[in-house]
Amino acid sequence: MESRTEGSNSENFIQWAQSVRIFICGKGKEEYLTGAIVQPKEDDPGYRTWKLENSMVMSWLINSMTNDIGENFMYYGTAKEIWDAARETYSNIDNTSAISKSRVFSKIFDEEIQLLPNILISLHGIGNNSIFMKNWFGSVLKMDSYTEGH
Repeated sequence: MESRTEGSNSENFIQWAQSVRIFICGKGKEEYLTGAIVQPKEDDPGYRTWKLENSMVMSWLINSMTNDIGENFMYYGTAKEIWDAARETYSNIDNTSAISKSRVFSKIFDEEIQLLPNILISLHGIGNNSIFMKNWFGSVLKMDSYTEGH
């Protein structure tokens, strides 16, 4: 995997992780990220192959990161350790959905709150506006002083 100048950083972790996962999966080595392939003992006949493939996946991970970030992961022993540490360090995957929803609701709320004065002016003749405004602003005075001028 060629090193990319933008690489992984705290702002693009999800995109980076998905891109890297696709690449490594395409090479048939995703098990090194998931831990499905575990490190055999050094005297095991499969150790040499594991070490070679693990080192290759480690280099793909590190080379896909910016230099500043990649140097923090140079001394990990396995690709899974690098993958997990990068995820722990840069990911808010558990909160991403909530953050995205929060931003959407915040944007909608901001847009709706801009309409509130016009809605209140329209409601002025309906009655109980003071109660309605007290719920929004905590003060009857604000509603009365705002609507009196309009």
